[in-house]
Amino acid sequence: MTKRNHELDSEHLVEDLHDEDKSASTDAEFQNERAAIVFAFEEASQSLQTQLAQVPKERHQILEQRLEYEQTLFDDRIAAIDAKIAVHKAETVATVSRKKRRRIVAKDLDDCVDIASNGIRQCSWQSIRKVMHIKYKIEPVKSEMSDELLDKYKQVLIELKEKGFKIANYTKQ
Repeated sequence: MTKRNHELDSEHLVEDLHDEDKSASTDAEFQNERAAIVFAFEEASQSLQTQLAQVPKERHQILEQRLEYEQTLFDDRIAAIDAKIAVHKAETVATVSRKKRRRIVAKDLDDCVDIASNGIRQCSWQSIRKVMHIKYKIEPVKSEMSDELLDKYKQVLIELKEKGFKIANYTKQ
């Protein structure tokens, strides 16, 4: 593995750890919010239960309604926090997979640059097939690529063509 590949792997590892820390921090915030909701509900319901045991029967209905209100409020708050957690997890999964795809594309482009730097005369047939395979893999995901990666892709194709590799027609988007 070349030094550049080690450096890229280190950068990707740092990015992954940063994403995991950010996600863990957000998860902890959601769990703290959930704990606060549960604590507030338990405190309010315990207070109402204590009052319910001590008040005359005329006030029982009012306190029971307040207890039902607290239960409904608790259920609504828990449902809202669960929805937030689900949205956060879905966004995290989407972001991580998008970053991973971009890293794979960037690595593939770097491989093509390495192969192109040798020129077609010094390349083995495996390297030539690798370039063709990488181009085949990248074409379907071009719409998801960042502008930076698209520019790099165009430059790689130009460099490959200049070094004597046969490149299929490049269509601009």
